[in-house]
Formats: sequence, C-alpha cells, structure tokens
Amino acid sequence: MVVKIWAEVDMGNQIDNKWNKDSCLALKKGNKGFAVKIRSKDKKELRKKFIWENDPEKNKKHNRRVIVIIYCFMLYKLVKVSGDLGRKIKVCNDAGPPWSINKYLNSIFRYYKEPPIGKSIRLRFRAVGDPESSAHNLARKTMRGRKKEDYLVNKRDVRELEDIIRKIL
Repeated sequence: MVVKIWAEVDMGNQIDNKWNKDSCLALKKGNKGFAVKIRSKDKKELRKKFIWENDPEKNKKHNRRVIVIIYCFMLYKLVKVSGDLGRKIKVCNDAGPPWSINKYLNSIFRYYKEPPIGKSIRLRFRAVGDPESSAHNLARKTMRGRKKEDYLVNKRDVRELEDIIRKIL
C-alpha cells in the first residue's frame, strides 16, 4: 500500500470559466477531505469591481492576476480549515503559473500577519504526467451540492478579499 504524504488540491469549477456558477476548491489526503466554496453572486460582485472587460487582449494580464488572487484566497482558507492536513500540498496547475500562486499566497499570509508559506506549508505543483487529482471529485460534488462544504466564503471574507486585491494590485 502506498502512503500519500502530499495532500492534493483541485478546483471544481474554474473561477473565470463560469461566473454564474459556484466555484469550489477541495483538498484531499487519503480518505479525509475539505472543501471551500465561493458562491456565484460573490464572484459576480468581485468581477464587477475588479475584472476589466472593455478590451480583453489589453486587460488579460490584470484579469488573470485578479483570478489568481481569488484562487489563493480560497487556498488560504482551505489551509486554515484543514489544519495539519494542509502542510504538504500538491496544487493543480489550473489557476496560474506556480510563481504567481506562491507570490500572491505569500501576500495573503502577510495580510493576516502570519509567517510566509515556506515556514508553515510546502507547495508542489502537479507535473504533466501525474495521475488525476483525488480532490477533483470532491470539489465537483461540493460544487454541485451533493456534499456540504467545510467553509463557505461569506460577505466579510469578500470584503477582506476586496481589500487584499486592492493592496496587491
């Protein structure tokens, strides 16, 4: 029997794929799993405030940064909810490049006055040949409402996220 030492993280619905659907980020290690969900109305509110839509080619870089920051915020909440299970995390590459996830996740940790991610958690990013993430099914089930999320991003969190986005950008 192979013992997994890395918890896997995967997204149920990409943040920018469907703005009118909920998004869910799940962490799974063995038979334990945790999920963080953001509702579509909160995503639409963030989209209205931070996503530039007038010239898509010109604003692509800015919009991608905002989406990665939202992803990192959800990842931060997921790490907090999962406790010690979220110390060694294997992240799926569907949000953005590894350097940007590290950078923005560190910024969020600094916002909450916590030590940088290298001290408390280790991140690894999925390689091309890796098998499908075990957290993907959990994320999809949570997104579709078949499983209850462990943490739901609420209005206070959205206000904090807005403040974080303003400080980073």
